[in-house]
Amino acid sequence: MKWTDTGKKIDIRTVLVCVNTAIFLVLYLLPCSGQVFVEKWFGLNSRSVLCGAAWQILTYQFIHAAPFHLLANMLPLWVTGEIVEARLGLRRFLILYLVGGAVGGLTQLILRDSEAEILGASAAVCSVLMGFCTLHARHYITAVFFFFIPIKLPARLLGWGIVFVSLAFAIMGLFPGIGHLAHASGCIFGFLTTRFWIKKMVAFQRK
Repeated sequence: MKWTDTGKKIDIRTVLVCVNTAIFLVLYLLPCSGQVFVEKWFGLNSRSVLCGAAWQILTYQFIHAAPFHLLANMLPLWVTGEIVEARLGLRRFLILYLVGGAVGGLTQLILRDSEAEILGASAAVCSVLMGFCTLHARHYITAVFFFFIPIKLPARLLGWGIVFVSLAFAIMGLFPGIGHLAHASGCIFGFLTTRFWIKKMVAFQRK
């Protein structure tokens, strides 16, 4: 089954990768004071959100703290983004990315609040990745763990593996600087949303 949106074709995967990379390069060129200012006002933190800075729910998804942080998010987005967009269409892809990122960020903020700003597209990318794993649940894919360990496994195992590992790390307090709850909730949002669309499409085809 396949959903498509009418209108001019936009390679949203390329657009998102370019936008995230461009923002990172601009921030990298700023002095430290400028970087702190941007992270304070456009990263996600509870103090600002409670004071009305609702835009942070979206803007934090486009700010990355380091080159590896950017690469770790953009690589899976590049690999899976085109396939997910081709199957779901542009509008649904953007829902997965932007709303999934917002859900992940808010979950991390509410359940594991801290003084540090939440940054990065991890939750958004996890939502898209889980959308891919839901659409192609039984397909075997080669995942490269830690960028040098290739493991071939079913797509659904990869998606739910991220959920369970993220929850385990969050419970045990491992790697506290990483938004484990954002990753897990982004994946869960991606799964539930994609499953809803699949069931809706199947029901429509049976009419």
